[in-house]
Amino acid sequence: MFVSLIVVLFVFSLKSSSSISFTSKAEKQGKLGEYKVAKKLKKLSKTDYIILNDLLLKNGSSTTQIDHIVISRYGLFVIETKNYKGWIFGRDYQEYWTQTLYKNKHKLYNPVKQNQTHIYSLQRILSDYSHINYQSIIVFSGEAKLKKVSSKVPVIYLKDLIKTIKRNREKVCLSDFEMTQIADKLKATHTNSKADHRAHVRRIKEKKRVY
Repeated sequence: MFVSLIVVLFVFSLKSSSSISFTSKAEKQGKLGEYKVAKKLKKLSKTDYIILNDLLLKNGSSTTQIDHIVISRYGLFVIETKNYKGWIFGRDYQEYWTQTLYKNKHKLYNPVKQNQTHIYSLQRILSDYSHINYQSIIVFSGEAKLKKVSSKVPVIYLKDLIKTIKRNREKVCLSDFEMTQIADKLKATHTNSKADHRAHVRRIKEKKRVY
C-alpha cells in the first residue's frame, strides 16, 4: 500500500509539472509576441502617440489585461496580440476561431470579441471622456497565416501595424492635454499586485473551462 501511494504521488507530480510547463510555455510565447509588438510601436512618434504596454487595469473588483494601448489625438488604439503558428480561420460573429497546425485543429477564443471586452472596460474606466474614439486592432505577431478571416475590425500581421495606425487619422477627438490625462489615469489604474495577477489568471482559466 505504501508503494502504491508513492506511485500515485509520483504520477500526480508528473502531471502537475507537465501542466505547469505547458502553461509557462504558452505564457512565454504570448510575452514574446507582446515584446515584438511593443518594439514595433516604438517607431511611432513620441510627440504624437503615447504607448502603454501590458496593462492590468483594476476597476472595483474586476481586472482587465490589455496588451497595448496607443493614445493619439485620433483616439485610442486597443491592440490584442496573438503569437501563433499555423493557419487561422475565423469570422466576427463566431465564439471561437480555428488554428490548423500540422493537420491538427485547435480552438482559440475569438480575439475580436476578446478585444471588444477590453474596450468596454476602458469605456467604464474613462467614462469622463465620452468623446473618445476607440479603435480595435488584432495583431498576429508570429508565423500564423490568416487564411479565411472575415472581420470589420483590422486583423493584421505585425508588419502592417504602423501603417494601420497611421491610416486612421480622420477625426481629432483628443487634445494633447487630454492624451496625457488619459495616460496618467490608466497608469494609476494599472496594478502590479501579484495577488491581482494571480486572481486575474484564475478567472481566465475558469472562464475557459466554462466554454
